[in-house]
Amino acid sequence: MSGSPYLEHIAYLEQEIEEHRDQIEAMAAKINGYRRQRDEMKRQLDIALEEMVELRKLTKGLEEENRELKKECQRLKDGWDDARIKDKERLDWLADKNQAIGNVTLPTECVERNLTSLRDAIDCAMKMGSENHRSSD
Repeated sequence: MSGSPYLEHIAYLEQEIEEHRDQIEAMAAKINGYRRQRDEMKRQLDIALEEMVELRKLTKGLEEENRELKKECQRLKDGWDDARIKDKERLDWLADKNQAIGNVTLPTECVERNLTSLRDAIDCAMKMGSENHRSSD
C-alpha cells in the first residue's frame, strides 16, 4: 500500500521519535532535575532573605540599645562628676579656716599630724578605722 507521501512522512517521523525517545526522556529528566534545583535554590534564597531581614531588625534593635546605653553611661558619668564636684565643695567648705559653723570630729592624733590639711586628717582617720576593723576580725 503505497500511500501518500504525507503518510510516509508521518511514518518516518514516528520512527524518528521512537529512535530518539530515550534521548528525549533523558533530556526531560535533566530539565526536571534543573527545575528541582532551581526550586530548591529559590527556597534557600527565600530563607536567606528572611534571615537577612531578621538580622537587619536585630541590628537596628542593637544599635538603638547601644545608643540608649551610651546615653545612660553619659548620665552616670555626669552624675559622678557632679558628685565629685559637690564632695570637693563640701570638703573645701569644712576645711576653710574662716567658716565658723561646720565641725568635723577626728581623732586628735590625726589632727595633730595634719594641722594644715583636713583631707589628710580624714585620710589618717580612715586608715586608723580600717586598721582597727582588720584587727577586730
